[in-house]
Amino acid sequence: MTYNGGGYILNMGHSKRGLPTFFRKMIVPRWLDDLTRVIFIEASLYNPNINAVIVVSLMVERLATHNYLTDAQIGLMKPLTSSTMDMYDMTFKYFLFLLLIILYVVQLIYSSRYGTLKISFFYDVLILVLTIVTCTYFYQYGTCLSGTFKFYQSSVQVSQEQGRIGFKQHVSFTYCYDLLLIYQSWLAMLTLLLLCRFIKLLQFTPFRFLSAFKSFNLKLFFRLLFIFCLVFVLLFVLLQLSPKFILFVMIPILLSIFIDNIDGGF
Repeated sequence: MTYNGGGYILNMGHSKRGLPTFFRKMIVPRWLDDLTRVIFIEASLYNPNINAVIVVSLMVERLATHNYLTDAQIGLMKPLTSSTMDMYDMTFKYFLFLLLIILYVVQLIYSSRYGTLKISFFYDVLILVLTIVTCTYFYQYGTCLSGTFKFYQSSVQVSQEQGRIGFKQHVSFTYCYDLLLIYQSWLAMLTLLLLCRFIKLLQFTPFRFLSAFKSFNLKLFFRLLFIFCLVFVLLFVLLQLSPKFILFVMIPILLSIFIDNIDGGF
């Protein structure tokens, strides 16, 4: 039975006989490669109330090692934290969110110059917060937006006697709900909403950009800088973002504020 993470879930029953042979049969047709994630369940105590598998015999997660998993390599594996994601697709969404945030900064400064900031200020801040929160959850959990936490307690015994491998691994974890469809729908609506808000930016011309460097509003720059620093400090405390992710999002925002926060710009 396949699952969305890109692997297989097999019920091995209560017998471990013939496991090395079973592994070799999976290696030959390239079922076990660097993109395969396999979970073997010996005795699954399934609780429908919490949707959790309490006891798991062995979990195998294939990493990008460009080789195959053999029966002699069975041991303690890396814990599974989220569903497998395409790195190219993830990078594209990162840059999409960064572009939307930059456009938000430009639109906010544009509105403040022409006296429309008071009308749409709270609405724009709400869009910014929702965008950052959505990007943060995608960064931390991928398509698993439930904030799943998984805890592992394992004791593995490997033996080659009589061609058999004995193992015992107990895994306790909460169920990870796959909200990929809901997430994609939310991302599409958010993108459409933001693009509609920034439609006036299409009126920008290079000549107006050159004239924007005639003066610089330092007061407005520090005011907006304080607002964004406050927002990201709150997100860092509430969502526990990593410093790398904060810099990844903060640098384009600060650059957009510095470039666009000029009188007579856009």
